[in-house]
Amino acid sequence: YLGAGIRDSRTLPNFAMESVSHDQMPFAHGDIKNIPYVHGGFFGAAPFMLTNPHWISILRILMPDVYVEISRRAAYAPAPKLIHWAENNPVVAAYGTAHELEFSGRVPTLEWDVFLDPYLVKRVEIVLNEKEGFLQRQRDARKKAHKESHRKDDDHGLDVMEGENDDEVIGNPTPMASSNERLVLSYYNAEIRRRTELLAERMLIAHGNVAQLVLEQTGYLKKYNFSRVKRTRKTLGGGIFARQWLAVYADAMKFGMGVDDDD
Repeated sequence: YLGAGIRDSRTLPNFAMESVSHDQMPFAHGDIKNIPYVHGGFFGAAPFMLTNPHWISILRILMPDVYVEISRRAAYAPAPKLIHWAENNPVVAAYGTAHELEFSGRVPTLEWDVFLDPYLVKRVEIVLNEKEGFLQRQRDARKKAHKESHRKDDDHGLDVMEGENDDEVIGNPTPMASSNERLVLSYYNAEIRRRTELLAERMLIAHGNVAQLVLEQTGYLKKYNFSRVKRTRKTLGGGIFARQWLAVYADAMKFGMGVDDDD
């Protein structure tokens, strides 16, 4: 028997899912109430989503290129072959999230596969290294000034604490930075933040194909590999940038959960 809540579900694929309530294996700690971690953005749920007209319509609206390709593939491919296309797909991720919200009231943790633009990574590294170099130069300058101060005291016959050595000098607390030093550090921090935000926005959410994954592991031809992943079709391991992914995911959640624009 299916209750009214189940019959009105927006995420169950069809009434064949009724068998789940009768064929469960008992667990020592009771039923599984929620999914704590979702690999590849719920891509394993893709075959279920493809039997749900409501979500197929959402896929057609938000990702028409993917819809056309998968609708052709679904006509001849068995269910296991209709999974990997959905890895990191924002509509499938929204479908899984909506299902969890509907039946457990919890938002699961989504896992992404990502590729970072090597050019943008290098830009972040440059500023980080420059900031570290600046801080090191300031430490060296203070250490030198401290030694010079003690040397002048010795020349004037002033007493120096017994047992003083370089290790103790290095261990002295660093004085508060001058206004000029604070200004330079403020610039470095602002530039690091700006470049990191751009890196995150241009992060490519994609799995990559076998050749691209192998090349990634070697560390060679990073720019070339990133460009190839960016040009790969979404259903074959390619992907979309993070900002676009989040926009599609948000729209899919809104349509899938029946949320009005005014809500």
